[in-house]
Amino acid sequence: MRTPLLSSNSSLTGRSRPALESSLERPDRVELGGHSLQPMPGLRALLQAAGIGASRGPCPLEVRATRVLAATLEMPADQLLPGADLFQDLGGDSIDWFEFITALESEFSVQIAENDAAAIRSVQDAVGYLNRRSR
Repeated sequence: MRTPLLSSNSSLTGRSRPALESSLERPDRVELGGHSLQPMPGLRALLQAAGIGASRGPCPLEVRATRVLAATLEMPADQLLPGADLFQDLGGDSIDWFEFITALESEFSVQIAENDAAAIRSVQDAVGYLNRRSR
């Protein structure tokens, strides 16, 4: 009989744990060769930063860029979707766009070239630009 590599209902104390409710959840312990192993603290965050594993929400860049756009348009940040177009979806104009780009430059301490700025029309565009720039 083989020892299961992953056991979602056992622990060191022998108490049963509820089964995982979704594939996005991760177990607190892993059974390997008859030993119960606990993941290293911070390993989950490290894996997520490397793009491995389930995402637990928006990335910090997205949160900050959303706050910038929300402040520019004077609306609650929780009402903004990352892909919402400044002009088509949010009713912004060229002045709002200019203020958004200027506020992004200030928030992230960057200079955005005109040709790059022209392609930024949403939080998603801003995050993509910032990610490409940081490589």
